[in-house]
Amino acid sequence: MGMMAMERSFAWGDYTWTEMTSNTSGDLEGVWGSSASDIFAVGEDGVIVHYDGNPEGEWENMPISPSRPNSLPQNYKWRFFDIWGSSPTNVFAVGYGLGGAIYHYDGDSWTEMKTPFQPTNRGMSFDGIWGNSATNVFVVGSGGAILHYNGETWSKMSNKSSYRFHHLNGVWGSSANDVFAVGNNGNGTGGTILHYDGSEWKEQKTTTEYLRGVWGTSSNNVFAFGRRGTILHYDGEKWTEQSSGTSGHLLNAWGSSEDNVLAVLSSSGQMSHYNGSHWKTRWKSDFNEIFEDIWGVRGDVFVVGWSGTILHGHDDSIVNVAQASCQLYAVHDEKRNDSQFFTVSLDDLTVSELGPMYKGHDIESLAIHPETNMIYAASGDDVTNGKPGHFYRVDGETGELIPVGSTGFNEIEDLAFSPDGTLYAWAKGEGLITIDLATGKGTLVFPDKTPIEGLTLKKNEGNVFFGAVGTDLLRYDGATDTLEVICPNGLLGETEALEIMPDGLLKPDGQLLVGTHNVPFGLHAFDAQTCQVIEADETLSNQYNDVEGIAVPVAACSSTSSSCAALAQEDLQVFEAIFMEPFVLYMAIRSMVVVDYDITGEWPIPLSTSITPPTGNYTAGFVSGPLHLEATMRSQAELEAALAAFNLDKANKACLAEVAGKVIRFNFNPSTRIWSCSVNLPNGVPPQHLDLFPMKCD
Repeated sequence: MGMMAMERSFAWGDYTWTEMTSNTSGDLEGVWGSSASDIFAVGEDGVIVHYDGNPEGEWENMPISPSRPNSLPQNYKWRFFDIWGSSPTNVFAVGYGLGGAIYHYDGDSWTEMKTPFQPTNRGMSFDGIWGNSATNVFVVGSGGAILHYNGETWSKMSNKSSYRFHHLNGVWGSSANDVFAVGNNGNGTGGTILHYDGSEWKEQKTTTEYLRGVWGTSSNNVFAFGRRGTILHYDGEKWTEQSSGTSGHLLNAWGSSEDNVLAVLSSSGQMSHYNGSHWKTRWKSDFNEIFEDIWGVRGDVFVVGWSGTILHGHDDSIVNVAQASCQLYAVHDEKRNDSQFFTVSLDDLTVSELGPMYKGHDIESLAIHPETNMIYAASGDDVTNGKPGHFYRVDGETGELIPVGSTGFNEIEDLAFSPDGTLYAWAKGEGLITIDLATGKGTLVFPDKTPIEGLTLKKNEGNVFFGAVGTDLLRYDGATDTLEVICPNGLLGETEALEIMPDGLLKPDGQLLVGTHNVPFGLHAFDAQTCQVIEADETLSNQYNDVEGIAVPVAACSSTSSSCAALAQEDLQVFEAIFMEPFVLYMAIRSMVVVDYDITGEWPIPLSTSITPPTGNYTAGFVSGPLHLEATMRSQAELEAALAAFNLDKANKACLAEVAGKVIRFNFNPSTRIWSCSVNLPNGVPPQHLDLFPMKCD
C-alpha cells in the first residue's frame, strides 16, 4: 500500500478515511503541513513526499540535496524521523546522520543544514522537532540531544550531564517558555519528561515506561504517550496517568480540540480517540501496516506509517476554515461590544458584510497570515458573550468565528504578522506579545503599559512596529527595545487599526492604512516619514464608523494577475490608453504616482509635477516601478489586435477572458521584461484619453 491508490474509503470513528497514493514504498515516520493543501511526509532513505491538495490524493516525491547527509557513508542506512515548519517556505526535516541530520526547505528546494555535533562512527538521530516561530525551533534526539534554532544557526542547549544517556523522541510546547521533551530515561525501559521554562531544562517526571510522543492544546492540557498503553496528562501543575484501554505502544497524537484527540499505535491499524473524558482504541482489522505519525487541520487528518501508508481522514462535522481572498478585511465595533466583519473589494471598493453580527464578543483586532492567507482575530475585555483576550480563526468566505484558545492576557488591542509568520499582538497594560497560532497562547516579549490600540509591522526592517495611541503614531524597534512617538497628533483621529500596505495594492509599499474611531470608514493613507495624510477617501458607502482591525492578504493578492509573455524588442503602439488623473481614488487603490515618461525610451522617474505628452496636455499615472496601461477594448477583434501589438500570448485564456466594453490592464515590469494583464477595474473611474504614441521598452 502507498505506491498506488487502493481506492478504498471507509468510516472509522467520526472520520471518513481514504487511502492515498504516497508514491513511495518506504516507511514514513513524520507528517506536518501548513494547511490541508500543503503537507509534507518524511521517512526511510531520506524520502520526502508532498501533497498539494489535488483531488486524486496523490503525493509527489521531493528531491533533496544532498540525497543523503554528506558525512554519512553509503553503508549506513538512514531516514528522517520528524518534520515541522513555521510556514510553507520554512520547513525542517530531521533524522539520522553521523552528527545528526537536518534539512531545510525554503519553498523551492531542500538543502542540508549544519548541526553543532561532530560526526561520530556510531552516529546520532534527531527524532523530534517543534517550534513556535521561524526563530525559535527545538530538536531532540539520541544522547539527550536538545538543539535550538534562532533563525540563523543551530546550537546545543545546556542540560544536565545525567541526560546524556537519555534518548529523547518527542518535543512540543505551548510557547517559547513552556516546552516539553519526552523519551527514555537511560535505563533501557523507563521514561522521562523534561520541561523548558525559557531559561533551563529540568526533569519534570520519570515513568516506568518509555515515552514516544508529546502533544497538547495549551500549557494546562498536555499529553505524553508511550509503551504499553501509557498516557499521561498534565494540567499545568502535575502529571497524572490516564487509562488508555490498550496495551499497545502509543507513538504520537494530534487533535482538533481538547475533546477530540487522536493517537496512533505501533500495532497494525490501530488508533485511540479521546473525547475529553476517556480514551477508546479503534482497530481496522484489514490493515497490516503500523501507523507512525499523525497531523491535521480541523476536519482533515493525515496518518502516515509503514510501507508508504498515508490515510486521509475527514470529519464533515468539523468545518474547514476558508482562506482570505484578495480583498481588504476589517472588523467594526457596533455599540459597545458587538462585532461585525466586512470586506472591501480592491476592484470597485464595494463594501460587503461578512458573516453575522457577533454580539458581545468585542473583537478588537484582525490579521492575515502572509503565506497561508488564514485570518485571525482576538477579543478585548468588554465581553458579554465570549471570552476576554481570546484568540480566533475567521472563515474568509462565511465570516465564521472559530475559537482557538485563550491568549492568557485580558485584552488584545491589535494583531500583526511578521514576514516569517510570527504573530505579534499588543496586550493592554502588558505590552508586546507573540501568539501561538495552534493554541492561542500568548508570550510577553516587551513589557510596556503604553495604551497602544493599533499595531502593524514594518516590512523588511526586522522587528520594527508602528503603533497608534489616539492621534499619535509611535514606532517600536525590537532590536533596541525602544518605543517612541514619531508623529504627535498626526493621525486623523483616535486610531484603533493600522495596516502597512503591500506592493501594488491599496497604497505604495510602506504606507499606512488607518481605521479611525467615530469616523465613517474610508481608505485613509498616512506617510510615517512626513507625518502627513497622503490620501483620504471619503466616498465609500458604508455604515461602519468604528473600525477595530484592518488586514490585507499579501499572498492572495500577489497571485491575482497572470503572466502573459515577454515584450518584443521593438517599438509598440497603444491603440487607446486610459490614464488616470493624479490623486483620484483609483490612484489610492493601485499605488499610482505621477511620473515622467520620456518618449525616447527612458523608464519612469517619479516627479511631483505632471507631464506633457506630444499629443496634448494630459497627466499620465504610472505605478512606481512597473508601467501600467489600461485599455478599453470595444470588440474581441480590437482586443486581439492590441494583444498582438504587445506580442502577448493569445493562448493565455486569462488575458482573453474579458472583451468588449471591459477595461484591460497591462502591466510591464522593466526588470523582468514581462507583461501581465488583469481585468475588471473600478467602474466610473474618470479617464483621460491619450491617442497613439510610441513606446520603446529597452
